[in-house]
Amino acid sequence: MWEPFVSCEDDATIPVPATVLGLTLKDTELSTPVLMKEHLVALAKRVLPKVTGERYTAIVVNCLTCWDQDNADFGDQSEFEDIDGVSVGVRYIEKVRTCSVIALG
Repeated sequence: MWEPFVSCEDDATIPVPATVLGLTLKDTELSTPVLMKEHLVALAKRVLPKVTGERYTAIVVNCLTCWDQDNADFGDQSEFEDIDGVSVGVRYIEKVRTCSVIALG
């Protein structure tokens, strides 16, 4: 969508959701990470196909849902476990690249 998700309006000390999210600070989607993720997935599915196409949309949704148990590409969480977290990040990036290459053909 090529826009920031937060906005610091004028002299505000608290960032607010940017208009691209379609949210205000009072919306329940901001109350938990799970609700925010669900909102972002729905937004991606609704807006991105028109702007970036179906393949890119699938990659974004795949990344947003990577820890969901029913995610076919990232479902095995043990594949991403280690002590320091560095290997986890590297494996995640490699998985995103692999899924992107497959999705984009």
